[in-house]
Amino acid sequence: MRYWVFSPDASVEQTIRIEKFKVDLNNQINDVILGKRSFTDYDYSKELLRYVLELIEDREVIIPFYSSVYGILDKTKLRIRGDYDKIKLLLEMYGLLNARNIPSIKLDKKTVYVLTPEKAIEILQLARTFLVYMTKDVEGRDYDLVKVFREIGTKPPTSEEDGTRIDVALQVRIADQLGKKRGTILKELNDWEARGWVEEINRRPQIYMLKKSLDEMEKDMSGYADLDDPKLVEELRRKMIKEANEYFKEREINFQFNPTLIS
Repeated sequence: MRYWVFSPDASVEQTIRIEKFKVDLNNQINDVILGKRSFTDYDYSKELLRYVLELIEDREVIIPFYSSVYGILDKTKLRIRGDYDKIKLLLEMYGLLNARNIPSIKLDKKTVYVLTPEKAIEILQLARTFLVYMTKDVEGRDYDLVKVFREIGTKPPTSEEDGTRIDVALQVRIADQLGKKRGTILKELNDWEARGWVEEINRRPQIYMLKKSLDEMEKDMSGYADLDDPKLVEELRRKMIKEANEYFKEREINFQFNPTLIS
């Protein structure tokens, strides 16, 4: 079993949501003590989840295109070695949940379900943010900073001119959007300078300039391919079908995904 690590949402909005949840939960606990209700929404949710899990039947699911799936990981990132099994488990669990919507192979004493390329891509896209966090070399705060830059709008450096100037006013604006202090943003920009993403062009006050585009930064961060790219997704789907069909053919198993889909 491999564990998934989820980076926390460090925004002020998330803190406010957590505060509201805690207030509501504690008030409901008080109501239970006072006899105004039988259980809290939290207890009900846990019981409902337990009931749903009991309804899931144990089925065997195979993924016949591991090479294609693992091919989306950047082999230069050392930490991805620990993520192969996480992705395998993710695909197997999604196949289990979708057993009624994927094909199966009838054997002598059992039925084996086969995850389709479409379902595999579907869950990989849904889990993309978490996979990026797992495989990248930097922390969630860096990804959050890139997201803010995208919202604000930046000019990537070109051969003709420099990139966006990250002056004091922009630093303050970024800090406000992330619910942080300007000093914290400066520390993060210092880290970015060490990675070659920005350059300090003025010392007092500290002003930086983007040296790379945001797309290049995100590529540096992650060892996981961008499955928001339709061309990459289509290429991956074709590879999955081809690999799966070859897998079953080599083992003389009468099962094939539609070969016309890779023509």
